[in-house]
Amino acid sequence: MVGIETLLKTAKGGFVDVFSPSPPPPDGCYLEGALGIRDHKGKFLGEEYWDDIEPVWWEFIDAVLRFASTGTSTMDFPDMPVSLRLRSHGNGFLRCDVEPWGAGRTHSRKFREGEFIGAVVREGSPRYADCVS
Repeated sequence: MVGIETLLKTAKGGFVDVFSPSPPPPDGCYLEGALGIRDHKGKFLGEEYWDDIEPVWWEFIDAVLRFASTGTSTMDFPDMPVSLRLRSHGNGFLRCDVEPWGAGRTHSRKFREGEFIGAVVREGSPRYADCVS
């Protein structure tokens, strides 16, 4: 099962789920946070790539929509030197690559395409329903 979550950075530097009962961050214009992606193997993407979460989600949704129509897409994080790439891997799987710029390494994982896109819709729908429905 694929899980995607939105984490917000707290004033103390920790992270909480966007839907937790904790008070929201003070600045509503710039929400520092992270996009979390996990599966049965554990965390794939998380707090280490925190950024302004609103544009991260917009870019992520756009990348998933491009992937759904073309079988490949790439997005860059707005303020982090990181790219995320989605590619069709055949037999109903997609490959997700996360590449910090200049690091010379890529972190990759295969996901079932339907589970991945379903997780994006579930997590994205409460805030981005017009885009993911």
